[in-house]
Amino acid sequence: MVEAKGEIGWTNKQLDSKASRLAEIFGTGTIEDDAPIRPVFCLWSPVQSFGLIPDAWPAWMVRPSAKRSVHDIAWMRLDVPARRKKVTGVDKAGRNSIKRPFWTLERVRPEEIAE
Repeated sequence: MVEAKGEIGWTNKQLDSKASRLAEIFGTGTIEDDAPIRPVFCLWSPVQSFGLIPDAWPAWMVRPSAKRSVHDIAWMRLDVPARRKKVTGVDKAGRNSIKRPFWTLERVRPEEIAE
């Protein structure tokens, strides 16, 4: 499983919630070598998140070590292309809206785009 973010990092609250849901599916311990399903977890982002504490995560979500830390979380660098856009929830007038009744595409970093 790859948890990806293209712009911002994760918080402990977000990943603890994900870990809790995944633990309900795959359990909390290590996965046996002969298990029919062997889950693997990785974060994928432009920059590595720091300050993550995987103490409450299932054992299979982190690399084995004596002390769990951000360095025990599998992470891959995501190369984010310039000129990309993102989907944003907006209201009828096109303003950002937490209720998101409508959707639009907007530039992620307008300053990167030279037209």
